[in-house]
Parts: sequence; C-alpha cells; structure tokens
Amino acid sequence: MTMKLPTSVLLTTVFLTAPSFAEWKLSGDYRLRMEFVDNPIRESSGSEDHALSHRLRLQALYKQDSFYFKGELQDSRMWLDDEGTPIGTDDINAVEPVQAHIGWLFDRNGDTHDLKLGRFSVDIGKRRFISRSRYRNTQNSFTGVYYSIKQPTQWWQFIYASPDNRFPRDRDSLDGNQVKLDKPYFDNVLYGLHLTSTLNKESKLESFYYGLNESDQEDLATRNRQLHTFGLRLTNQYRPDDWGYEFAGSYQIGDARASSSASDVTDLDVKAYFLHSSFGYQFTDSLNSRLLFEFDYATGDDDANDDEYNRFDSLFGLRRFDFGATNLWGVFARANIVSPGVRWKFKPGKDLSAFLGYRIYWLDSTNDQLTPIRALNNEGEDFVGHQFETRLRWKVSNNFKWEMGGVYFIKEDFFDNASRVEDDGNASYFYTQATYSF
Repeated sequence: MTMKLPTSVLLTTVFLTAPSFAEWKLSGDYRLRMEFVDNPIRESSGSEDHALSHRLRLQALYKQDSFYFKGELQDSRMWLDDEGTPIGTDDINAVEPVQAHIGWLFDRNGDTHDLKLGRFSVDIGKRRFISRSRYRNTQNSFTGVYYSIKQPTQWWQFIYASPDNRFPRDRDSLDGNQVKLDKPYFDNVLYGLHLTSTLNKESKLESFYYGLNESDQEDLATRNRQLHTFGLRLTNQYRPDDWGYEFAGSYQIGDARASSSASDVTDLDVKAYFLHSSFGYQFTDSLNSRLLFEFDYATGDDDANDDEYNRFDSLFGLRRFDFGATNLWGVFARANIVSPGVRWKFKPGKDLSAFLGYRIYWLDSTNDQLTPIRALNNEGEDFVGHQFETRLRWKVSNNFKWEMGGVYFIKEDFFDNASRVEDDGNASYFYTQATYSF
C-alpha cells in the first residue's frame, strides 16, 4: 500500500531535516513619520498640510549551501491627511509582498555570483535609475531575473524584469489604505547591464545601459515608453584632508507619448539627457566636516507641438539624496531642471550626523512643467526659487534611530500666475520619524 503525503508536509519535512548548515533568518523594522507643510507648493486644499505615515517591513531569509529564498512583506499606510493632501502610490501600499524570490549565491574562481529569480528589489549604482527606496514610504519591485558577478576589479549587474505596478491608484482606495496587490505586466519589460570598474584605490568608473519597453494594458495606462538610456559615472572617494568628486551623465533616446491619456496616440522621438557633478573637501576638524558643491541639469521638453520629447526620464530611480525630501514635499525631480547647490555634512557627535544644504532651481525649458507638481507658467518664467534644507540623524541604539529634517523654500518668478499652485508666500516643510529594527 502506498500513501501519498501532501506537498506542504513534504516541504516541511525537508526544511526540518535539512543539515545543520541550513539557516533561517527573520528580521524587520518599523518606522513612524509625521510630516507638516506650511503654504504647500504641491496642489492642496489649504494653507497647511500634514500626515502621519507608517512603514512595517518583515523579511525572511532561508539559506542552505548556495541556495537561498528571500521574502519581504511591507505595509505602508498614511493617516491624518486632509481631502486635498497629495497622496499616491509612493505613500500608500498596504500589505504587499515586495520580495519573494529564490537565488543562488556562490563563489567560483575568485568571483562572487548572485542569481535571483522571482520578485525582488535591488539597488544598482548610485540608485538614480534602479533603486530600493529609503525615505519614500513604498518600494520599487520587479519580477524577473537579476544576475550579479563581483570580480576583484569589476562588478557586472544584469536585470531583465517586469516592473511591479503598485495598486490601488484611485483616491478613495488610497485614502482608505485599502489592500490591493501589486502586479507585473509581462509585456512591459525593463532590461539592462551595469558595469562598475575599479580604476585605483580611490576611483571607480560606472557604465550602463537600460532599456524599457512598455505599452497600455487593459487596466493600466502608460506613456508607451520605448526608451534606451546610456550613461557613465566617475567617482573619487573622499579621504581626510583631500578632495573627492562625482561626475555622471546619461543620454536617452527612443519613443514615448507626452501623456498616458487614452486619447494621446502620438509617438514622439525621445532625445534627452542628464548631467550631475559634485566635488568637495573632507576636513579633519572635530565635526568631520565635508563641504560639497553640486550641480544638476536635466532636460525638459522644448516644444509640446513638435515631434520630439525632450524631458529626461529617470525610470525607477530615487531623487531624495539629490533634491530633498519626497512624499508630502517632493517638489523637484531629475527632469526639466537646472540646479547648483552647496552642502555641508558634519557629525556633531559619535552617533549624530547632520547636513545643511542650499540649492537654487531654474527650469531648463519654460515650455515644460515643473514635473513633480505639474505646474506650468505660461509667461515664460524659469526662476523657480531657493531651497534651504537640513537633516539630523541620531543612532540612539543599535535597534533604534531617530531623524528629523526640514525645508524652507523661497518662491521666485515661476510662481507668478503658475497653474496648479498658489503664490501665497514661501513654503516650509518639516518631518520627524523614528525607526525600530529587529
């Protein structure tokens, strides 16, 4: 007589009887953040705005020899927001399995190989194009394959995956923190290759190519982007009493539509680019000071009525480390922007770190929007304003971190008669948050 055991029983038996080198690891963190905005720049219903958000992350990692399985559940919600608070899928994504993949991590001939299959999130390079979010309340994830080869002087990273689209998207569902699982559309694919080369002890050169093919789906409207993005990034590590720098540039070609509207069926030729430079000096004073000079340039669309589209697209990258806090603030992005700035980073205590920053913002094209807030000035004004920013981080213990920061923004000519915003005084933003890891 033959008795068949259920698959779940067989799997449980395998895990429980696995050799001693098999390992389970459970971890996570919980973050609570409060945000306040006075005279909001983003479209809102009043002279001030506020919101309370939380983010809970739970991770499970199983390892046996070279094989591993990783799962991550993230719950991102927001409360205390008003009817006009600008909320979206970057704020809210309740009970979402952002990672669930198998992988193989092994060494061969001095090289370290890492292969992931399934749903994953990943940082590549400086995180300007493909990234795992830190400040933002929700996560980028992809379903497909990621392969990494680390060699003594080179690091190859390859991705071929469908971006996971976050749901829900309608205002009522988001405001109610409703649960609706994200999903990939396998006709939409992101693919690319990123190479990091070590030039010497201080310097590295990154080169990359990313392709994105997307089209409208039955329940998903897109801009039908068919993009090819090429780029380079050169860095020199900061050392005591010495200069460091970063220079990055990217060129983008392909086809895209100006909007995701169903009535927009015109494919435009994409020609856009982005430049970043920063250099500074690392002091050896009691504050471990670093003074940075920064400059960012990203093209905007020159003419909405021609057959070209010139606004740069940073794909699935982050912007917080270049342009300030996102979520309720999030005024600036890597598109249609000209922005020099200066930043002072310092450590007032062993477990304290802080910075003070100042940036000036212009538009590259007065015919295009200030994209994150979709504001447009029809009088050709390009001077947006001055942003002063600060942040303080305190590592209270190995498990508990506290952070606060703020922005004061002086509005300039762009806000005179700009659409979707009111020129009712300068704007300020403040947040405070606490994170517990376990």
